[in-house]
Amino acid sequence: MKANMIKAALLVVMATVAINEAIVCLPNYCDNVQCEAITTCDGRIISRGGFCGCCDICKKVLNPGDNCFQMLFRGVPSTVMCPDNYHCDAVTTKCIAVKQ
Repeated sequence: MKANMIKAALLVVMATVAINEAIVCLPNYCDNVQCEAITTCDGRIISRGGFCGCCDICKKVLNPGDNCFQMLFRGVPSTVMCPDNYHCDAVTTKCIAVKQ
């Protein structure tokens, strides 16, 4: 019973990844996108960091050691980022210092 639940959960995750990878931004896609103005941002505004690079996006800057799991998903742009000189480690899913 437990094995079937794990298999089902794994299947859902794999299907989600496959769908996200299938999203393609067509040429001139951004021509018809109305970007919302960012009036407040408790983080950092990333120029053209939104879906397909059409709009600016506000990203919350995580602290060193914070969980950055959502940054590892592909497809939809993440709303968080690690601080400067840190990256999201895929094994620990934590913001760790970049090795110099």
